[in-house]
Amino acid sequence: MGDENDPNVYNKGGPMRVHVVRRFEDFWNTYGEGNADDDVQMVDGAEGDVEVSYYERKLREHLITTPGKSGFGVDLSHIEGTDMTLYKWFEHFPRAVIPEIDAVLDQKVRAACDDLAMEEEPAPRILHPFNLSVKSHIRSLDPSHIDSLVALKGIVIRTSELIPEMTCAVFRCQAKVGTGPLNSQRVCMYKENVPVEEGGKVVEPESCPACKKTKSMTLSHGECIFSDKQLIKLQESPEDMPAGETPQTIQVFAYSDLVDFALPGDRVEVTGVYRCKPLRVTRRVRTLKSVFKTFVDAYNIQKTASERMRIAENDDQAQPGGDEVDLGFTQQEIDKFKEIADMGEGVYKVLVKSFAPSIWENDDVKKGLLCQLFGGNACYKTRNKDGKVTWRVRGEMNILLCGDPSTAKSQLLGYSHKIAHRATQATGRGTSATGLTAYILKDPETKEVILESGALVLGDRGLCCIDEFDKMDDSARAILHEAMEQQTVSIAKAGMVCSLNARTAVLACANPVLSRYDPTKSIVANINLPPTLMSRFDLIYLMLDKSNATTDEKLARHIALLYCGDAAYNMGDGEGG
Repeated sequence: MGDENDPNVYNKGGPMRVHVVRRFEDFWNTYGEGNADDDVQMVDGAEGDVEVSYYERKLREHLITTPGKSGFGVDLSHIEGTDMTLYKWFEHFPRAVIPEIDAVLDQKVRAACDDLAMEEEPAPRILHPFNLSVKSHIRSLDPSHIDSLVALKGIVIRTSELIPEMTCAVFRCQAKVGTGPLNSQRVCMYKENVPVEEGGKVVEPESCPACKKTKSMTLSHGECIFSDKQLIKLQESPEDMPAGETPQTIQVFAYSDLVDFALPGDRVEVTGVYRCKPLRVTRRVRTLKSVFKTFVDAYNIQKTASERMRIAENDDQAQPGGDEVDLGFTQQEIDKFKEIADMGEGVYKVLVKSFAPSIWENDDVKKGLLCQLFGGNACYKTRNKDGKVTWRVRGEMNILLCGDPSTAKSQLLGYSHKIAHRATQATGRGTSATGLTAYILKDPETKEVILESGALVLGDRGLCCIDEFDKMDDSARAILHEAMEQQTVSIAKAGMVCSLNARTAVLACANPVLSRYDPTKSIVANINLPPTLMSRFDLIYLMLDKSNATTDEKLARHIALLYCGDAAYNMGDGEGG
């Protein structure tokens, strides 16, 4: 651990700059040695081939491919495996360590630009650390995590508009200087830059250094320097919630390249500093409340949809720092993928057998659900001479599963929700029209009216699963007419008139009216749904529980096999579903 236990290394609650810079320089220059994939390599430079380390090569590639982006990603697992002390400093003193690393990174960028003979002035680089070894849950955060680096996973449910945050205030002197009549005197106009302090506090200069007059400095808003900022509301994932608990949320502030990176409905992993700040009792009184407000200042945001489907996204979507996403596939898995790809038409049987293997038969239903998960391409029709799009034909498929109870409709819906890279889930009785579309509320800080997305909008370009579809209120079902055909949701509430995208594939499950499907009646009469809504579904599957001794016996053996394993075959002749 080296310097970690040495008290002379720390200053003002964090490690001293000289030790941070030295350890990071050693990591930067040595990481990759002894690794066949990440070893030191030769790259082209302004003066011929030069030998660079793994991260130096990554930085040069980042400068060439994304010269305008300021974020650069560093994998903390690499630091953990190389220098545990530096990793602990990152974890426990991020607000002291990361600014020092940013300064070192800026020097590395300028040196790389000079070596690559780049004419444009490089943008200052900001460190985007990711892949923290310990992942925290939103509900498990406590005061011991304050001012430390945390990694949180969840679903983005709201993003605010762009917030300009002042980073440097500019003051100009408005005092009259010179002799003679007042109208003939000139204005001093002396300029002074004042950095914004912690918490957004700006200290106004008491006097002008040029004319020595007091109380003459005025803030010049047009010359102040601002940075991009955005508020993200993060909700914990359904799989992380304890049984019977309501989901917890936390506010995340994104800066610079991270602004507008995550959209409502995205599953993300946020790496940032867990912070707190006091709140005033009222705006006019400086008295503070005893309970502080907590939030996360994000250093990096990664979309985790690729982890659910194990599908690679491009670097800009997967991580704003520009680093590649490691999908974690082994060579055996890659060889298996290639083997499946060479099967030709036999690949359909493999996919059907792999989808919901615990559910017996229903192969036709599984094929339809697989088509829905793969999706289609939207068709854009143009008729104008200018080539503008006049209308859009949806590429998403809507499926309705209806039939007798206990035919695995909800289980198939649950499998689809689990596999889909972007999915929302709702139930008929517990869903309202606003819950499906969007609802209006007041922001607790700004007191402005804001719009929070519902299930259909959060599932944009994904899947929306609705169970107990027949028990949904008529007002909620009426919303689906527009969403399932035009794939938009129109809102006109509280002075807000807008149209939100709802390019969502809908998967719904419904039971018959009398708890048993009547073959003598039509589907509309059995399900009690309006024909206009039924016409929105592209595929409608009837899942009936037919009385058949042979089929029931095979189903019973299949269920016994799931719970008893191979011992289930010993009960009979060994036939299974």
